[in-house]
Amino acid sequence: MFPVTLDLTGRTVVVVGYGAVGRRKAAAAAAAGAVVRVVDPVVNEAYHPDHLAGAALAFACGPADVNARVVADARARGV
Repeated sequence: MFPVTLDLTGRTVVVVGYGAVGRRKAAAAAAAGAVVRVVDPVVNEAYHPDHLAGAALAFACGPADVNARVVADARARGV
């Protein structure tokens, strides 16, 4: 692991899954000045790769199968 500090001011951060972990990640990103996009089937809609468009950072906080898709899609897009 290598710790990093990111300036997220005005940048889009995608949080997939809005359970306890997702809410913490979203709150931390918002506190850092990010524009937070939450994706969760209970809150708004199911995850789709297009949700990563324009993202600087993504957090995969859902079920393992969804997280695996988020990670693969994010890597493919350079997120």
